[in-house]
Amino acid sequence: DGNDNRPSPMEQPPKPVRIPIAELRAIAHGAGFDTRGMERQDLERIAASVRASSPPASAPQPANQEPMTQKQDVSMRAAAERTAHEKLEKEQAMAKEEEEARRRKLNEDRIAAENMKRQMEEEEKRMAEELAADLRRRHEEEQRQRMAEQHAAEMKRKQEEELSRRLAEQQAAEMKRKQEEDH
Repeated sequence: DGNDNRPSPMEQPPKPVRIPIAELRAIAHGAGFDTRGMERQDLERIAASVRASSPPASAPQPANQEPMTQKQDVSMRAAAERTAHEKLEKEQAMAKEEEEARRRKLNEDRIAAENMKRQMEEEEKRMAEELAADLRRRHEEEQRQRMAEQHAAEMKRKQEEELSRRLAEQQAAEMKRKQEEDH
């Protein structure tokens, strides 16, 4: 069908050739740019601008070409400065984020250390309280045992006194009975 609006394979525009990064840097450097830290897209913009500003060898140069080139040069330099400034801002933002992450980590470490210290202190306090309670129990048990021993000794003494008294009464009664028998 002749009404097909698609271009034939022969009419399709050729794919743009990708210029090596080294060549892009050389073009930008030749135009007076410091290419350190520039991305490929920045270098491609500068190369395109340089190609657009340089007239073909056969074309005559108009009288007003020079001011246009200077404008483009200023524009390209401004774009490069913006790119460098944006990169610097990104680096500063990343550095700030890293510093924040470092601060958060330090704070988390400090809190963890404080928690560990508090837990250790609580454990030491608990152990000291358990030891004190154990010592109190032992002391009370020793006191009860001493009291029981004293009570037992007192009971034994009273029993011995009672036994001695009974024995003395028995002996006295026996002597009295013997005396009454002897008379």
